[in-house]
Amino acid sequence: MKKRDILIIGGGPAGYTAAARARDLGHTVAVIELGEEFIGGACLNRGCIPVKSLIESALLYEKIKKSSQFGIDCEAGLPNMEKIKASAYSNISVLRKNLSVYLAGKGIEFIYGRASFISPKTVEVKNSSGGREKISADAVVIASGSQPKPVPGIITDGKHIFMSDEVLASGINADKILIIGGGYIGCELASFYAAVGTDVTVAEFLPTLLSSEDEEVSRTLEQVFKKKGIKVLTSNKAESLKVSSGSVTARIASSAGGSVKEESFSRIIVCAGRAAAIENLGLDRAGVETKNGFIKVDKNMETTSAGIYAAGDVVDSPMLANVAYREGMKAAESAFLLNTPEINYNLVPKVVFSIPPVASVGLTEARATAAGLKVKVRKSFYKANAKAVIAHETSGFAKAVYDGLSDKLLGISIIGESASELIHVASPLIAAGMTAEEANRIMYAHPTLAEVLAEITAKE
Repeated sequence: MKKRDILIIGGGPAGYTAAARARDLGHTVAVIELGEEFIGGACLNRGCIPVKSLIESALLYEKIKKSSQFGIDCEAGLPNMEKIKASAYSNISVLRKNLSVYLAGKGIEFIYGRASFISPKTVEVKNSSGGREKISADAVVIASGSQPKPVPGIITDGKHIFMSDEVLASGINADKILIIGGGYIGCELASFYAAVGTDVTVAEFLPTLLSSEDEEVSRTLEQVFKKKGIKVLTSNKAESLKVSSGSVTARIASSAGGSVKEESFSRIIVCAGRAAAIENLGLDRAGVETKNGFIKVDKNMETTSAGIYAAGDVVDSPMLANVAYREGMKAAESAFLLNTPEINYNLVPKVVFSIPPVASVGLTEARATAAGLKVKVRKSFYKANAKAVIAHETSGFAKAVYDGLSDKLLGISIIGESASELIHVASPLIAAGMTAEEANRIMYAHPTLAEVLAEITAKE
């Protein structure tokens, strides 16, 4: 039986970051890659990177279509879906190779197969050929990631009805599409398909798209979607699907009961969120407890079983790669008794790569109010920003939430061009506990989109 200092179950962002940190600390490491195929997890192979690659192609196509606004006459032509798909796979291949070289350079051992605890600190791995081996370690990090949540009554068929992480592999052509779920995955895919000319409908059970974001931002995205021709059906759910003659008839009903409609689509994509992938790991044999479908951990990422840690989508924290990186690092450091700072989840930058993008950090107005805080709000609109006007990207705004008593920044939300980058300018303002007056003394270059942050930190 193999023995290592630390064993990592899962080769995604949390897993490979934990492995790299453990090696940097001088320990022997083995990573069990559950996919038996490629490292990088769902993020690199089926989720974040593929979808963002599609979005990038869509953004370029949209830019070409409005090139005349910049004084350039250019024929936009038509998007070539096979080449867009090939471009996404090329990006995945490059990043996968770079990651492999990086981890190999650190001397990290990868074992491909399905892992299951035999006892605390001992795991059996079964590979695709039926072979088995046992591995023990002084510490274990569970980082097995997540998988798409099914919708009751909706069964995927691999031809017309797909889960969100099957989109690229299944082919991306579609004339008319129904996206079930208006969270970040659904909004990103809706943005892509609408940009390349597909007839898109989004059915969301809750009253707004992106329900965890600021409501003004969510409502604005819904308005933009509708202007782009996307049919947004909030407070609606897909009750059943019926495949017939190469299309799918969906029965869509009001979440509150009442109105029901039926419509046919060429493709259905289920984007109803994700669930921790922890079944069949034998957690009970390791003494690892769960709660609400997630592994229970303390502030050091340690589970209810001493010496066993968990990180990434298997724990009840934001399902984001940047969170997984931090948790994986923290888990590895805790395994070797390093006393490092706790993760401040209030400072997690969240980005939705929709068109336009949405980003936030800290508290929304609703959450701050619910916490009993007296809040002040200030907004700055892209249409008043010189760089946004120059770039013909004037749709959107930035919004700051302040504590009405201390004047400290509590949260910032942005919808508009480059929100995914601007949020990293906003994060340090909140992390530093700056007041509006202090933040307003920061100097931004002109003309830049970052100046929208100067406006929301200016005193009224």
